Amino acid sequence: EEFALRFLHYLTEKNARDSTHLEFASVMYTDKMEKALKEKSHYIPEKELQHYHEEAVQNSLQALSKVKPLSEKQINKVKEHVTPEYQKFKIINARKKTLNFPAIGIDFGTTYCCVAVCRNNGEVEIIPNSVGENTTPSYVRLDADEVIVGNHAKDTAYRSLQETIYDLKRMCGRHFNDPNIQKLSKYWPFDLDKGEDGKIQIKVQNQTLLPEQVLTHLLTYLKGTADEFLGDPVINAVITVPAYFDPKQRAITKDACDKVGLNVLQFISEPAAAAVAYGLHYKNEDTKRNCLVFDLGAGTFDIAVLKFHKNKIKIKAIGGDPFLGGVDFDNSMIDYCVEAFEREHRINLMTAGSKSERDKRLNRIKTECEIQKRQLSSSTKAKVSVDPIHGDIPLVVPFTRDVFYKIIKPSVDKCMEIVDQVLRKCEMKETDIDDIMILGGSSRIPYVQSRLSEKFGGRSLLKRVKPE
Repeated sequence: EEFALRFLHYLTEKNARDSTHLEFASVMYTDKMEKALKEKSHYIPEKELQHYHEEAVQNSLQALSKVKPLSEKQINKVKEHVTPEYQKFKIINARKKTLNFPAIGIDFGTTYCCVAVCRNNGEVEIIPNSVGENTTPSYVRLDADEVIVGNHAKDTAYRSLQETIYDLKRMCGRHFNDPNIQKLSKYWPFDLDKGEDGKIQIKVQNQTLLPEQVLTHLLTYLKGTADEFLGDPVINAVITVPAYFDPKQRAITKDACDKVGLNVLQFISEPAAAAVAYGLHYKNEDTKRNCLVFDLGAGTFDIAVLKFHKNKIKIKAIGGDPFLGGVDFDNSMIDYCVEAFEREHRINLMTAGSKSERDKRLNRIKTECEIQKRQLSSSTKAKVSVDPIHGDIPLVVPFTRDVFYKIIKPSVDKCMEIVDQVLRKCEMKETDIDDIMILGGSSRIPYVQSRLSEKFGGRSLLKRVKPE
């Protein structure tokens, strides 16, 4: 650098052209950038690379200013001159994203998340979390001195209900005044507030956070499990999102991923992701097949009609509801239990006592309803029992399958209406569908399966892909 400066000074005295100074700036810039990238052998996040670029430009300008003062016009010329070099470094850096290290897939669910990696032999391997389980509860507990995520956050939620955040997928990109958010908030122990531009803000530990800020804690945990499992920091990810996720919701999710060092290669709709798994079984067949993907999860309902031919998949139509799923079945059971208790004891469990008492009470009922809902998939009877629930009074509400089916019927009716809408979109009839694939934990409910099968003339449902 010292020799170059002396030589440039000599040329300046000889009235060298501006192009000489620009070439010198380019050499200085390139040298600085190459050193920075050499120290970082792996992919550098875009914001960090931009920082190195700005440092290298300033370094070049400072070197030139030692020779002669620079006008604003000359400074802009230098910046413009090194721009093509910066683009080259961006391309080199981008290539590092896909070299020698696999991307992970993250299924971001309302109640559970799952992380997987595709090995070189084409086999997909689920990455277990820190307690060895294949799925991680989408729960984040924000204590005063630590953040707890996943199984432990859910299992110990009763200790800090107002600090334990869940249902993030339902809140991302939504507004505080959204009727669905207002309806759900009565079941959430954590407090919401109306933020800037009407956004949802979560009040916790004397601070307010956007849902996507809480999401970064969940993503950090998921990335950490993948880093540890694979032995190196993960750079790239493919993220599943509901079919109806709009550009704003995708941008919010991408920004959360960027903040934890995950480069989103692609968002893939949940029905399309299922279709890929489904299509692997038919990739060599010449016959064209139409498949209806019915994905009823905990918090969302997605549906898609897809056409398969050999290894090509074409999405014919999609639909869904972001506020329709197993959580709503749970809430219907909660309402049924609360109404039964009030009829018998003249006490409304949703309003009696302090907020802290109500939150704890509701959490106990919610947990028991989740258990008994699953029980009703294999048994014809169940009983929601919480003793005591108010003072020394127990809550005991018997359920039969018929009772359960009756209270979830409006939600299942809505699912069938959306099936009709999607078929109309792609101008198909039930008889045009070759396969009906069910996904999502809530599709395990016998009533859901029987209603869907009946709609298609008693056809059997494809369960090749694991519902969850």
